[in-house]
Amino acid sequence: MLRAAALTLREHPAVNGVVSDQAVELWADVNLGVAVNTPVGVVVPVLAQADTFDLGELEQRVAVLADGARAGKLPASAYQRGTFTVSTLGATGIDWFTPVLNPPQIAILGVGRVAERPVVIAGEVVARPMMTLTLVFDHRALDGHPAGLFLSALAQRLAAGDF
Repeated sequence: MLRAAALTLREHPAVNGVVSDQAVELWADVNLGVAVNTPVGVVVPVLAQADTFDLGELEQRVAVLADGARAGKLPASAYQRGTFTVSTLGATGIDWFTPVLNPPQIAILGVGRVAERPVVIAGEVVARPMMTLTLVFDHRALDGHPAGLFLSALAQRLAAGDF
C-alpha cells in the first residue's frame, strides 16, 4: 500500500504537501507518514522520499520506523516533514473508517481490511479480495475532483499490481 501510495502521489502532486495559514506548499519529495499504534497511542513517523525505494527496501525501512516508534526510541526529527499519511485499521477487522487529518498535511489515506466480497466480472458474480480506501483532505488545499483522481489512480495501480 505504501509503495503504491508513494508512486501515485508522485503522479498527483496536488495531494502531496502541507497547508499553513499563509499558503499551500506542494512538495517534490514524497514523505510518507506511517500511522503506528504504540502503548501510548498512535504516532506518525515519516519515511522521507518514500517514492525512491523499491518494495523490499520500503518494507525494511517501515519496519525499522515502526519498531523504533513502538519502543519510543525515535528522535523528534523522525516525526517531521511528512507530506501525506497512510493509516490502517485492517488488522483489527475494520472494513472502513474515517482517518483524522494529520496537520499540516493536505491528506491522509485510511485503509480498511482486505476481505472476500462479491463483485461482478463479465456478468458473473464472483468472490474477490477487496478493501475500502478513504481519503480525507483539507479543502483549503484540495478540491474533490483532484482528490478523486488521486484515489482512482491509486485503486487502479493496486488492482493492476503496479507497485
